[in-house]
Amino acid sequence: MKRFQFYIFCLLASVSVGASAYDNSDIQKEAELMRLNSTIKDLDAEIAQIESEQRRCEKAKKNWTVATVVGGVGVVGTGVGAVVQSKQINTKKDELKKLK
Repeated sequence: MKRFQFYIFCLLASVSVGASAYDNSDIQKEAELMRLNSTIKDLDAEIAQIESEQRRCEKAKKNWTVATVVGGVGVVGTGVGAVVQSKQINTKKDELKKLK
């Protein structure tokens, strides 16, 4: 009878140790999973921030492109105006010379 109790004790002890190891392993896996989920959340937040900054930069680039085009048109307009005024001034000078 004592042997039978000893075998039962050994069986229960081994099952208990195995269950303890299994629980510890599960806890470690869950902790690792929580850490990975936290890392994923952090990376998602960083990606969202980078995408927001990228949209802001693209909008600023578009605004600078528009400003450059408008400025270029202004420069061309000023150049054309200067040429037209120069021709008008030369015409008026010629008329004044003829009148003298």
